Amino acid sequence: MGVGNIAIPGARRLVALAVAAGLLLGAPAAQAASPWWHLASGARPSHLQPEGEGELVITATNLGDAPLSGEAVPVTIADTLPPGLSAVGIEAVAGGVNSPNDGPVNCSLAALSCTFAGFLPSYDQIEVRIAVQVQSGATTGELNRIDVSGGDAPAASLQQPLAVGGPTPFGIEGYELASEEEGGAPAGQAGSHPYQLTTIATLNQNAQRCPRRFRRTCASSCRRA
Repeated sequence: MGVGNIAIPGARRLVALAVAAGLLLGAPAAQAASPWWHLASGARPSHLQPEGEGELVITATNLGDAPLSGEAVPVTIADTLPPGLSAVGIEAVAGGVNSPNDGPVNCSLAALSCTFAGFLPSYDQIEVRIAVQVQSGATTGELNRIDVSGGDAPAASLQQPLAVGGPTPFGIEGYELASEEEGGAPAGQAGSHPYQLTTIATLNQNAQRCPRRFRRTCASSCRRA
């Protein structure tokens, strides 16, 4: 039974359980193995504070059944901030359950994007961290947009609303349960055998952004990058 378990480095926690239903139920594979993207995004702290600092954490995970290659056409992950936020720093790392480091990820603050020209195995991910300044006029519900393109996987995008102001409550920042066909399309046919089931749970966090010379490894401590 094909099971992948993904954990985001740092303070955020993301768990994706991918079950290959073709193996579990004995159904034949529908198509050749291929990579595809799953995008997730959140803030640290989960409720950004006006006139304060924060960090957006973006993950692009290869949930496909084949490695993803950015060798011919590098993968580009681009972020479009909502009104009221300005970027002051950006960094990224590629790796996951199969290997701790899948190669360098080069980021540009001016373009607010990162590129990756290596190989990303199935269930590994690229995590992008964007340090932001929150202006006094920022409001809850504005959308942060993420676009990923390049490589040999179909392009993908995500628009994620952000929360601004007030204390961060205990609870779930985001939850997703999705059944998928091979290739990443939603499995919506009644009685069908989905290729995999992906479950994502992200907890609210009240951690603040680390200084730039550090990288956060948990909600209460920093280590030198």
